[in-house]
Amino acid sequence: MKLDNTLTHDVQDFAPADGKTVKMYVCGVTPYSSTHVGHAFSYVAFDTLRRYLEFLGFDVRHVQNFTDVDDKIIQRAQEQGIDPDDLAERFIDDFYRTMSTAAIADGVLYISSLSGFLHALDLDTGEEFWTYDAFAAVWGSAFVVDGKVFLGDEDGDVAILRAGKEMELLAEINMGASVYSTPVVRDGVLYILTRNRIWAIPEGASSDPIQ
Repeated sequence: MKLDNTLTHDVQDFAPADGKTVKMYVCGVTPYSSTHVGHAFSYVAFDTLRRYLEFLGFDVRHVQNFTDVDDKIIQRAQEQGIDPDDLAERFIDDFYRTMSTAAIADGVLYISSLSGFLHALDLDTGEEFWTYDAFAAVWGSAFVVDGKVFLGDEDGDVAILRAGKEMELLAEINMGASVYSTPVVRDGVLYILTRNRIWAIPEGASSDPIQ
């Protein structure tokens, strides 16, 4: 694979320093106003790159920040008469809601909405197979792995549904605090970030998660 090196202004063969680990740092938004389509373009591009690197067999460490200390935030907060941290938090929440992504597996598209619904749609036609109601706001996205769909909500519940064209709720687990992010899996461990802690749940676990 070749990438454009903006430091040397030429196209070079890509090779990580140790031959296997790719470290990606993506500069995040400055949260002083609403997320827009330009942000979406940036994150789709980097997400596509990450997925392709993983497809090639690289171990990818992808980090993304929020630039939440900035003159634009301070100025906008002063204009509105509020604390800069409060302004930043408001637009960070807006970012999570706006950038909520769809998951695709075996011809089914899973997409959630802030209002608390998870929709399973035919990828080709858009026909709706089923809708799951979480009865709480959903800020993150659905995550599909090992034939299951995971979805967290603001009440702290994580719903586990069977992936496919027919809805089947396998389990619903309360994590004790709001789940605003998307569950992820790495090396056989399910990671769930709540408002006040990270849970690491190993594959096959039947007791309490590892905190």
